[in-house]
Amino acid sequence: MRHRSKFTFAALLATLMLTGCGGGGGGTGTSVAAGTVVDTGGDKATVAITVSAQQEVRAASSDPGQPAGVPLSRMREAVVVGDHILLRSDSAATIQVDRDLIHPGTRVSMLDAQGKFVATHDYGNTLANNYLGEWAMLPMAGGVVMVQTGAGSRLFRLDAQGAMVGAAAGIDLYAVQPVDSPLPTVVASAAAVDGDGFWYATTLVERPIPNSEKNAIYSMMLVKLDANGKEMTPPFKLTMSTKFMQPRMVVSGGAVLVSWLDSGTPMQAYWPYGGPRPVVHSVTGTGGGAPDLLPVAMASTGKVGMLWNYKVGMTSNLLGVALNENGNPIIDSGRVDLTQESLSAKWNYTRRDRVTFDARTASNGSLLIADVVTGRLNPGDPLGDLLLLADYSYGAAPLSSATMNVEWVRRDPAAAPLGQAPILRQMLFADHAVLLIGDETHLETATVTRH
Repeated sequence: MRHRSKFTFAALLATLMLTGCGGGGGGTGTSVAAGTVVDTGGDKATVAITVSAQQEVRAASSDPGQPAGVPLSRMREAVVVGDHILLRSDSAATIQVDRDLIHPGTRVSMLDAQGKFVATHDYGNTLANNYLGEWAMLPMAGGVVMVQTGAGSRLFRLDAQGAMVGAAAGIDLYAVQPVDSPLPTVVASAAAVDGDGFWYATTLVERPIPNSEKNAIYSMMLVKLDANGKEMTPPFKLTMSTKFMQPRMVVSGGAVLVSWLDSGTPMQAYWPYGGPRPVVHSVTGTGGGAPDLLPVAMASTGKVGMLWNYKVGMTSNLLGVALNENGNPIIDSGRVDLTQESLSAKWNYTRRDRVTFDARTASNGSLLIADVVTGRLNPGDPLGDLLLLADYSYGAAPLSSATMNVEWVRRDPAAAPLGQAPILRQMLFADHAVLLIGDETHLETATVTRH
């Protein structure tokens, strides 16, 4: 690895905190989900990004056949809880689907603030029978609340070390219906912490003809719940469709932003703090290609935005915009669409396909992006994967025009090659960050400092 670049941007990096209550409530809490933000100001400074201590992390094992430990394969999500990290990855258990054996993502491991393994809890297939979908991990109530975000709405509470607390069977937030029932059934959801509760956006389907999509009606609902699944607000209906919709959500400073695709059209529901109701409309000018919108928080005062991928030939660009108080993209007046709002065009490298990048905001509001690009750090280097950290210090201008500080990092030559679908997560602490790099077979960590 090699330190490469140094630009000007806002001094940053403190523990992420979340303040306020979405849609008009009050309260305080803590969240480290991707996109969470705290804006405490900060003077401009010349800052260098240093990446060090790259290492593979394994869970301890008493199995003599695995003396080096159990690989933490296929990281799904990770959050900061106090002074350490809780990370969710593949279980050792398997569920047979047709002729394949699939691992549920139900191992919860604890890493310290340097990214070193501490403990693990493998919940196997015990949380939701034969469920292979994803879970939201929400830091709250002294630990973590885990909520299904696929087909189902079960909630579990874990303590700060990842051990189960409360009912072993969990709590069903919506009534469970038989697969052939015509009654509304949860098929997708998203969740984000806000103060003493969390917002929960769910897609429910009603199938008049059992096991058939013919005449099926999908509804998207939004409600705020406490850590025990009790309603803190009435449910709000955001939209209806004849097609499946997967919501994604972020909360910041009392503002709630939900995004989804409806028949390939990007949509959003924006609820500013103190607003009477969410405002739902399509997001036009993204360039087509059914972009996968990722809501991100960009200030604790309620400023939010969106990032998305856009295919241009063989290159997958990363684009992004901040939203104004009306939920509309902030772009230059001379521009007519959003395809010019590229962030990655200035990185000088090609983004690698099938990477789940990470985006979240530091204590002063600078947006931090972690990604994987393909290229050579030096002319004589072999072509390969490089880690990329791009920090953006923005104000009232479009995000694509913001001051950028970028760092390209060569991975440890002794490390295993990255798999087909890497996933990155940035865990922010007061004086450093831990970068998590996972794929289908293993997990790596690296220490990131800004000085």
